[in-house]
Amino acid sequence: MGHKESPCGYGKNAADNPLRVESVEEPLALNSTARLAVPHSSTCENSSYPAAERVCAARHIVGTSLDGSARDILIQTAQHLEDSVYEEKFSERTTHVVCGAPRRTINVLYAIANGCWLISTEWVLQSLSAGGWLDEENYELVEKFPGAKVARLERKLFYEEHGSRGKYVPTIFKGYVIYVDSNTSPPKQILSTLIHAGGGETTEIPSDANLFVANHSFDNNKPTVTVYWILDSVEAHIALEMDDEYLASQKYNTCGSPEI
Repeated sequence: MGHKESPCGYGKNAADNPLRVESVEEPLALNSTARLAVPHSSTCENSSYPAAERVCAARHIVGTSLDGSARDILIQTAQHLEDSVYEEKFSERTTHVVCGAPRRTINVLYAIANGCWLISTEWVLQSLSAGGWLDEENYELVEKFPGAKVARLERKLFYEEHGSRGKYVPTIFKGYVIYVDSNTSPPKQILSTLIHAGGGETTEIPSDANLFVANHSFDNNKPTVTVYWILDSVEAHIALEMDDEYLASQKYNTCGSPEI
């Protein structure tokens, strides 16, 4: 699952899967206790998600890697079909992320971290043609992002077993108290959002951290990883091994960052 590139590269499968940040001026600061809502509707009355997490529409849909035409179709379809709302930005209410291309973007990572549906634009087009929302599983991007389905089913299973007696929190970064350097790309706020969504904690006090995320080594007694360890772990929905390709060097790295 490693990125197999130097820190100057784009990360895993750089040629066809660069990291891109969508136009999210103020990314949502999800944390380990604020989870996404799964709304109430006629299609989810028997949902395994707790009633307290349900709101007025069954599908809160965000797009990623969409051109202007695909975005317009998504907006019009969400307005035309029942039980759906189009959202400009990912939020705690988001339930679906529609991908115009199977590229790793920040919204894709948000979707995986929160157990959302991650689906192709064909779902939108075919649903519009059918006059109603079709079964998402037939359009889920499982080949490109297998961790997305793992995360979605994990969340679903949690609420089937616990109902409203608990709140689902992924365990990707469980046990980690992470200090994120201010000189990272993607920015510190986005990385912190992903860490919190993955069940980890962040700190502004370096001595309180048991892991550092930076372009250079912070502490000889504690590991320092590059941003790729966070990004690849979220994509895989599991904390990956901290092998040499993820460990930051002693020397500060000033080369180019992933595509933003």
